[in-house]
Amino acid sequence: DGADMMLEAEVVDGRAAAPLIEAWLSDPKVAYLHAHYARRGCFAARIDRR
Repeated sequence: DGADMMLEAEVVDGRAAAPLIEAWLSDPKVAYLHAHYARRGCFAARIDRR
């Protein structure tokens, strides 16, 4: 959210990520998303609205 607090978390196959990303970014409370690799939880990317 705007205070950098985690609102949701999910582990999904890469092919299932796009609909989940769209759904989460449609929530006005979500400021941005962080994508992580499932193994070891390493940061992969920040996802922002266009």
